[in-house]
Amino acid sequence: MVEAAGFKAALVGGWSRELLGLEPARPHSDIDLLITDADVADLDDWLGGLDEIKAKHLPSKRAFRIDGTMVELHLVRRLDT
Repeated sequence: MVEAAGFKAALVGGWSRELLGLEPARPHSDIDLLITDADVADLDDWLGGLDEIKAKHLPSKRAFRIDGTMVELHLVRRLDT
């Protein structure tokens, strides 16, 4: 888990499997990040300066392009029990 721009993120998807040595490296068209316990309004404010992909603006997902690569943010929040 890393923290950038004030948000905690973990690499998920194909990139993470490759880094763990579970799959051989291959080309990718996107990067998937799991964002945990973020305030969605703060995240949306931060995304305001990026090339957001509006079609992927869902309650649990955001996406943007940076240097031609799509970055998908999967938003999760712990539920209090």
